[in-house]
Amino acid sequence: MFAPIRAMVAFRPSAAPGLLAGAAAVSGLFAASAFLIAPVADRFGVTVGAAGLISVVQVGGFTAATFVAGRKVRADGRILVGAALALVAANLVSAAVGWFWLLLVARLVAGVGAGLVTWLAWIDAMRKHEVMRDIAGIGPFTALVAAPLFGLLTSRWGDRPVFLVLAVLAAAPLAFRVDLSGEPAPGRRRMSPSRSNLVLLGALMLMTLAGSSMFIFTVAMADARIHLDPSLAAFAISANAAAGLAATRLRAGPGTAGLWLAGIAASISAIIAFPIAPVFYAAMITWGFCFWMAVPEVLRMVAAWSLAPAERVGDAQGLMALGRVAGPGVGGLLLGAGSYLAVGIEAVVVTGLAAAIVAGVEVYRRGRTSPASRT
Repeated sequence: MFAPIRAMVAFRPSAAPGLLAGAAAVSGLFAASAFLIAPVADRFGVTVGAAGLISVVQVGGFTAATFVAGRKVRADGRILVGAALALVAANLVSAAVGWFWLLLVARLVAGVGAGLVTWLAWIDAMRKHEVMRDIAGIGPFTALVAAPLFGLLTSRWGDRPVFLVLAVLAAAPLAFRVDLSGEPAPGRRRMSPSRSNLVLLGALMLMTLAGSSMFIFTVAMADARIHLDPSLAAFAISANAAAGLAATRLRAGPGTAGLWLAGIAASISAIIAFPIAPVFYAAMITWGFCFWMAVPEVLRMVAAWSLAPAERVGDAQGLMALGRVAGPGVGGLLLGAGSYLAVGIEAVVVTGLAAAIVAGVEVYRRGRTSPASRT
């Protein structure tokens, strides 16, 4: 039970400080989204549904940046500086602006900056297990620390202080020099002849779609089905992040990514089948641990069979972002048409499908040589 605490105490990063700070800023950006929608609606006098567009355009910019960067941009420390400056400016404008349409433009710019930072961070993460562990771990660590702060700020002072905090976080990478070279030549057309990589990318999108369709409603679900106060249910979100942080300090064994994804499906099944508080907390912890055991391993599988890993990493991040965009919409439709049970069944089935796909690729690749090793 003390593994998350030991992981935080023992955190001695191997990743470049600038990239780690950038990854933390992006994680904070996405952690803040759920807290910003209601106060943004109040400040601009729009509906909650309209305020949700800030997340849509933000993730849209993120998705476009990660897809394009791997094909048209050479990884360079100056890209990190430019992306960080764009994030700072976008967050400051978001705090000051009085027009909703201009806020949407600012969030689009923030999404593009976040996508470039994430692409650079994961390129570096592919080089060593220790670096990947750090880049993966900063996400749940930031969510664990930032979520209570964002909740306090928005409940007392609205959305503006959160945007200012995000601007400060985005400025942190500017204090460090980052040296990136050799990634990849702009305009490379052929990344890999591996069709199994395309299958893995599709599985990652399915996994994030299914997970986000359920995860965004977990607090409301706990309130409706378990009668658990939202403030108590929020502890499950923190525990989920802490378990994910602990998982990033480990490494999944070869051929186990599909099993870890199946663990996510099992966790969701438990939440749906046994609506009691102890099971809810335990399943949320297991969910976070399995997710962060599985995703880095799948990304390593993609990189190992790609002639230009940086491009495929951008594709992976972009497709996962698409899943995060589509997931809440799918969950909302199912929730409107039926019940939380329908949302849970969808999440279990689609996550299970992603697990089966990844496991199938793992079996297929046994005894075969990667395209990268034949060049």
